[in-house]
This record gives sequence, structure tokens and C-alpha cells, in this order.
Amino acid sequence: MGETVNRKFFAIVGVGRSGTSLIMSMMNAHPDIVLTPETHFIGQYVVSHPLITASDLKEKLVDDNRFQRLGISNETVDKIIATLRGKFSVAGFYKSILDYYASQNDALIIGDKAPKNIEYLPTIKYLFPDTYIIHIIRDPRDVYLSRTKAKWSSIYSDTAHYVAYRSQYELGCHLGPRHFGDRYYKVHYEDLLSDPEFELRSICNWLGVSFDKGMLNYSRSARELMSPEEEDWKKETLEPLIKDNKNKWKVELRPEKVWVIEAACSPTFLDGYYERSTTPNRINIMIYQLLISVYITILTVLYRSWIHFQNWFAITAYKKFRKV
Repeated sequence: MGETVNRKFFAIVGVGRSGTSLIMSMMNAHPDIVLTPETHFIGQYVVSHPLITASDLKEKLVDDNRFQRLGISNETVDKIIATLRGKFSVAGFYKSILDYYASQNDALIIGDKAPKNIEYLPTIKYLFPDTYIIHIIRDPRDVYLSRTKAKWSSIYSDTAHYVAYRSQYELGCHLGPRHFGDRYYKVHYEDLLSDPEFELRSICNWLGVSFDKGMLNYSRSARELMSPEEEDWKKETLEPLIKDNKNKWKVELRPEKVWVIEAACSPTFLDGYYERSTTPNRINIMIYQLLISVYITILTVLYRSWIHFQNWFAITAYKKFRKV
């Protein structure tokens, strides 16, 4: 499939509606960096089907609209599979696809963005140990507000939003530094809005590439990465940066809802970056917040147990494969 180049690979992760699409578009606007359109390949195949055969995977990819957006022909897929020479694995195929996509776009650095990949950091570390992780974090009150408006996420219950945010926030903050060390980079959405050049310069320096002014003009990049189905909830990335696109919760959420979110997502506030709203000292509200916190904590523990099982299953399968 051409000359082998030692490219850097990074993954953008974060709770859905935290700004992952924004930073994806900005990074993709750099001349030496390319990101694939959002394929969800890691979760859908690498983790969920670690033992899938080449023929079964190819059959699935034919009907996978996300994968087809890469514009990689069936003939090329066949050639990539052939280069694996009898040692096919879906993880190896994914790495080869990334290399091919980067070579077609003359990029030295290739990235993949999928918010839910924050749940698969242990598997990513095992399979792709040199990966760089960009973890973007946003105020949970604004995340909740955004998730209840977006078409893809508005169908979920409030409890599902709280559990998703808390689980994924904690997984990113704990497993990111633990598994990736200095290859883990945390950026806050609000900082990216306030001073995008500073944040992007810092990220570029971390990746070992020079900052490019074109990253600040990312609307064309966003259009290239976006499917028509995604435009409903990603349309803001097609417009100039809205620096005051934060703290909307102060106007649009009732105090009672804010108190619930702050209780459900308490670790975010305990970490000190976001301040709680002024909570009344009424004992009934304080007890209610405590009950909410305990309830969401229990659900989060159960959900994270499922996530840990998924990672354990995938890693165990790949370990057995490597022993063959």
C-alpha cells in the first residue's frame, strides 16, 4: 500500500456536546494534520468485534455509511486486508486504514474523533500504545442543555445524560493520565472559546507540530468532515467562533434543574474548575441533592463496570490472538 511512514495518531474524546466537533474541525484545518470523518470504528468494530473475520468485516463495511464516507474503495480494502498476510485483526485493519487515509491526504499526523472512545481508553492503550489523547471538557450544565436540544441525544432521559456525563468525565480524567501519561492532554471548552489561538498553539506544541493560522478558519474543514445527517447538531462548527457560547444554563435552566445537575455531576465541581451556583440552605433541597448524588453514583458505578468488562473482553481477545 505504499511507503511506510511513522505517523502520529491522536484521538479526540469527551462527553458528547462538549466541543469535540469544534476541536476536530480546528485540528483538521492544519495542513499537516488530517482527521477522518466520524466513523465510530473503534467502538463499533475494534472493541465490539475483536475476533471478526476479514470477510465478515468487509461485508459489514459495505453497508456502513460512516465508513463509506472515507471514500475507500472495495478494491483498496481488499489490498489492505491482503497486506496483513494471514495475521488479520480488526485492530490491525483499522491502523492500516488510518495510514492509508493519511497518505492520501499528505498528512504527517492522523486523528480520529468519537466522544464515546473515552470509554475505550484501556483498549486503545493496549492496541495503539503511542496514541495521543485530546480530552475536551465542558461545564456539565451547558452540556446538559446542549444534549437536550440536539436531535441525536434529546431522546434520552435526564438520568441517562447525568450518568453519561459523570461516567465519561471520570473515565477521561482518571484513565487518560494513568494510561497515556504525557500523551494525554486536557483542554476546557470555555478556554478554547476565550483564546483559541493560545489553546491550539499549546496542542500543536504538544503534538510536535507548528501552529498554523488556518486552524482558526475551520468552517471549510468542518464542512468536509460533516455528513448531511450531522448538520442538525454540528451546524455551529460551520460558523465563526462564538466566544460567549457558554454559561447559557444561567438563563435557560431553572434553579431546581441546575441544583440537580450539580449534584449528579459533583466530581466536576469538586475538581475546582467550575463553580456551583448559589445553593439555598433549605434542608429539604440539600437532602434531595444528596439523594440524587447517591443515586447517580450507584448508576455510574454499574455503568462503569459494564465499560470495564467491554475493555477486558476486547483486550483478552487480542491477547489470545497475539499468542496464536
